[in-house]
Amino acid sequence: TGPEALIHVDLSHVAISDFHRIEEIGRLVNIDPVCRMTVNARRARATVERDGQIYYFCSLCCRNTFVLHCERYGT
Repeated sequence: TGPEALIHVDLSHVAISDFHRIEEIGRLVNIDPVCRMTVNARRARATVERDGQIYYFCSLCCRNTFVLHCERYGT
């Protein structure tokens, strides 16, 4: 028994519509790059687009910190 036996998950009972819902949830949940808090894309207090990527923030304070010091956050 190798490592693959430990991580096997049977998804045969999951409907295709459930996979779409899971994918949608994945797109909605983001990490604020400043405070590392999870942020729902629909409820984000602020966003910034940089180099074609959208960053989501829990607050204007985190957004402003990111804009002023974006080099700290790997952008």
